[in-house]
Amino acid sequence: MPVGYQPMDISALFVDDEKCMRNTFPAFLKDHGVKVDVLETCAAGIEQVRKVLPSARPYDVVITDLNQHPSGIDLVREVRSYDETLSCYIITGGARLSLEDEAKALAEADPNTELLYKPIRKEQVLAIADAIRSKQIDGTSDISTNSIAMIDVAPGIGSTFTPADYRILVVDDAIPVKNVIVSQLSRCGYRVQGVCNGLEAVRLYEEGTHYDLLVLDIIMKPLYGPETYEQILAVRPKQKAIFITGGSPQPDRQKAIKLGAHVILEKPFDADELLKSVKEALAGNHS
Repeated sequence: MPVGYQPMDISALFVDDEKCMRNTFPAFLKDHGVKVDVLETCAAGIEQVRKVLPSARPYDVVITDLNQHPSGIDLVREVRSYDETLSCYIITGGARLSLEDEAKALAEADPNTELLYKPIRKEQVLAIADAIRSKQIDGTSDISTNSIAMIDVAPGIGSTFTPADYRILVVDDAIPVKNVIVSQLSRCGYRVQGVCNGLEAVRLYEEGTHYDLLVLDIIMKPLYGPETYEQILAVRPKQKAIFITGGSPQPDRQKAIKLGAHVILEKPFDADELLKSVKEALAGNHS
């Protein structure tokens, strides 16, 4: 624990229905001198807020998962009905886009609410504790967890990794899938463009557009994934690629690997898998 920190000198309410999150996130906070009450559902969180906030302020921060019913937005709004300045963080990653957009609008309108995008690193968790302590001392916070969210360690890229430095092209003829991937990557700071078929992707490369990474489906029409990648490699021979699939034939997978695909992600995959694969693929590919 950092020198000068008093054990349990700040307190938090943490709400998440994922067991792994309930085990790890609060543990990091506790190691940093934060007392944490842990609940599984936003419904329980709302009940707790109604129970304790009218008569006291037992928490310095509320951290809640977004993707529940009632949602993390509902929990934060319940907090705001009692306290307009209590710091709130909403964790998201994989929620439906309309819910994420609503959470983003809430955070933009509320200076004391911030979004945290999965995967969340330990440094971000500890920054929350530091930010709350700063707020206690001088009423302000000079620590931005969003700035930390844009920095990550990735092998082969150096000690820091800034997603905004990288351009990614997502190619999938399933528009909802394409939109989700574009949204997840964009929210993590990458510069992302999405197209609906291989022909569009090839055209962009032939026009001279540069991308650090290609994320594409294997089974597409009219040009299927490995064909698309092969034509792109003719234009940009060292282009890195990640393929996604929901049950493509083995020969297609083998061709994708032979062409140099970094990895093949099996649908359904979560945001953590996608972001991890993207970071690994970008290692050494900042040319």
